[in-house]
Amino acid sequence: MSTPSAALSGTDTHVFWSANEGGGWMHLLPPTAGKRLLCIDPAGAAAWMLAREAREVVRLHAPPTWPELAQVEAGRALASISLASLLEGATAFGFEPFDGIVAHDPRGSSLHRGALPLLRALLEAADRLLSPDGFVYLGLRNAGSLQAWRQRLGRSSAEPSAPLPRHEVQALMRLLRPTRVRSWPCLVDQGRVVEVLTDRGYRATKNRERLAERAKERLYGRRGAPLFAPVKALLALRGESAGPALDVLVQRTGVLRAAAGDPPPVLKQCLVFSGHKAIVSAGPPGRDDRDVVAVLAGDALSIRGRSIEAPQLDALSRIPSVSARVPRRLDEFAFGQARCFVLERIPGVTLDVPVPPLERVTDGALAFLLQLHRDTARSTSLDEAGYEHHVEPLLQAALRRNPDFEATLARADIRLRASLAGRSWPTVFQHGDCKIENVIYEPGSGRVLSVIDWEHARPRGLPLLDLHYLLVYNRIVRCAHWTDAIDELVVRQQWSRADEARLRRYRAELQLDPALEPALRLLFLVHHVGCRIHLHRDPPLRAKVGAMLANLVEGLPPR
Repeated sequence: MSTPSAALSGTDTHVFWSANEGGGWMHLLPPTAGKRLLCIDPAGAAAWMLAREAREVVRLHAPPTWPELAQVEAGRALASISLASLLEGATAFGFEPFDGIVAHDPRGSSLHRGALPLLRALLEAADRLLSPDGFVYLGLRNAGSLQAWRQRLGRSSAEPSAPLPRHEVQALMRLLRPTRVRSWPCLVDQGRVVEVLTDRGYRATKNRERLAERAKERLYGRRGAPLFAPVKALLALRGESAGPALDVLVQRTGVLRAAAGDPPPVLKQCLVFSGHKAIVSAGPPGRDDRDVVAVLAGDALSIRGRSIEAPQLDALSRIPSVSARVPRRLDEFAFGQARCFVLERIPGVTLDVPVPPLERVTDGALAFLLQLHRDTARSTSLDEAGYEHHVEPLLQAALRRNPDFEATLARADIRLRASLAGRSWPTVFQHGDCKIENVIYEPGSGRVLSVIDWEHARPRGLPLLDLHYLLVYNRIVRCAHWTDAIDELVVRQQWSRADEARLRRYRAELQLDPALEPALRLLFLVHHVGCRIHLHRDPPLRAKVGAMLANLVEGLPPR
């Protein structure tokens, strides 16, 4: 059997970048701001994320493989210590106890049967190591999950790397003499927690028509989730310590829509994304019509996007024909180092694969766009001032992200000015990211209930771009690469009959001059590479996009 220290030696850089890249699991901890934490984390990822808020994070027996972690979040202390040194220091006069012990290892690379001696030593010393109101959090590979059983085939369950058995974990938790114990089953994707399951079990909110999603609902239902979910998160609380931050969030957001006499709100769903981001649904038990959605944005890019979206939602709420199908903004506040944006929840599902309702949902999304664009259309002259206001900013945004396209974009500027001079077009309330994944629909009927994610919106944006996003992403959903989808639909104009009919309907209802469409197709791609995506350092991809831009520029009709 390996020694306690050996059980946690080594570093797994893959774990650092993938298993813990989504930090939403940290909301299962009590609030960590100003706390001193002990972290079992050889790869350094969990410690790095905890150091964003905690006063001090000490990693247990972690070699200094990541020296830059000590400087993370300016002034946050992040040190390493061995088990022997830790236990010896805990008996010394003046030892400062920890507010919590955190071990998040959904892959089971550290927290496995071989780590039992270490965990037992820690929890047996809890009275010395932990404050009276301290906590212990374990994010473990679930020994009863299907994944764990598959890994056991041909291997002994007594091997040091086998998952921790449930009875062993329960015995360890009793060593802490906790006053409360909380447990959450979790779903993972390549080791990263993607959803924290509630008491209701798994509820499909995407591609619900797929057999795989219905099977997950059965497997990870109310009874099956604790048994079969691949990861189990356990939180043991001592004394009067505060409960998990997620409970605080649920209570705060739940009261925003609660009516008199409603029972206390409960957690209904918690989706975890990369970049310390989570989406939490909460509301009164037994009914879903007063639920709220809290978007927790922890990284600067996500916070910026949600902050941009907020005034757009307020503006949409004042457009009667679409206001009921756009989520209403309810609140915004700081939540630790994250920013919380609270919206009303519109029930329904989304899709990102070619499930049967795809065509119906596409037509419903088109109807929504037509209603929004008709009601907000304003004829705008493309004189010098109009061009500088509506077109020039898109070219500049594309140039900032793609300086190697400078020559092509400069030629685009010249050709667009010549092509558009003296014309006018309708400016509309542009969504800016109207892909099918941002459409919420009713399962079964395919009726569109809402359109979400308005961070790229412009109240006086360009026509036709939203339709192109909708139809391009329909092809991406059908497994086309995005460059191929744009090349076929936008550059070479290989439209299906259904898409041609949609274009004709849009053109007729907006009274859009077909002569403007070559310029708008070019501006669609300019918008895509300037406002939506980063091409990064991918020479073949950049070459293909540059060629598509050049083709669209040369396709502009002379005036």
